[in-house]
Amino acid sequence: MNKAPQIKVSYDDIADVLYLTSARIVHTKNREDEAGLVLRYDLETHKPVGVTIVDYKEYWIPRKQHLVERLSTFFGITKEDATRVIRSAH
Repeated sequence: MNKAPQIKVSYDDIADVLYLTSARIVHTKNREDEAGLVLRYDLETHKPVGVTIVDYKEYWIPRKQHLVERLSTFFGITKEDATRVIRSAH
């Protein structure tokens, strides 16, 4: 896996939505995966640039390992780095 990108973490506690962004991209293409994560890709390069995680505390915290695996695969980072990203949201 590649060196972990800097991932900006922002949490909206009213809506229970976690936003992860690895690049400052204006134009993105969004796709919801089978688990309900909204994956954002750079429109020009098609590289992953962000994830929107709805119902983060209610749904995903109890399924943290599954989320870590998905983030690791999507961003191309280690599970340890994905875990650090999740931890920084608390």
